[in-house]
Amino acid sequence: MEVQQRRRQARHGLTFLRTNPTFPAKFLFSLGLRRYPPTEIILDIASKSEPQRTTALNYFLDNYIQKYTDYTADAHANIAFVPAIHKGQKKLVKPLEVFSNPDWQSLGFPVLDPTLRQDAANKLKIKEHPPTNQLVRLLEASPPNTEAQAREWFGVLSRRISGSRGVLRCMRVLTFPRLPCF
Repeated sequence: MEVQQRRRQARHGLTFLRTNPTFPAKFLFSLGLRRYPPTEIILDIASKSEPQRTTALNYFLDNYIQKYTDYTADAHANIAFVPAIHKGQKKLVKPLEVFSNPDWQSLGFPVLDPTLRQDAANKLKIKEHPPTNQLVRLLEASPPNTEAQAREWFGVLSRRISGSRGVLRCMRVLTFPRLPCF
């Protein structure tokens, strides 16, 4: 059992006090020693450089159900710790700035790094699509430059926009004077 605990500690790169219910351990915990790093600290470590970054993110994902169910993307919106692909480059972004659907990369949005585990998007509360108002702002600020780009963008948009509210917002874009007609 002790060897397994050491391997687990070495794998995550974080040091923990063994939590068997001995009097010294209970005493230290009663004095405020943490049993595991709080969400803010583990995500702050995940926003730093390698190898601590990957170790901390993996620890967070591995222990999400037992220790980090209090996590919300909104509460940690200012920490750039999510591995993403943006404009062809790997970088760390804030959880509200990245999307899990890789189609959005063609419109210039950061998308979740495909090397992350399958459950990472759910645990990190990453949205699949940008909100419609963000898409409208994108089209108003920088409409597609070529017919090929317009076909690609509107192909992605056609799969996203549903319901009357989304259609009405996009109608505003379609009548926007700077949107090129090809």
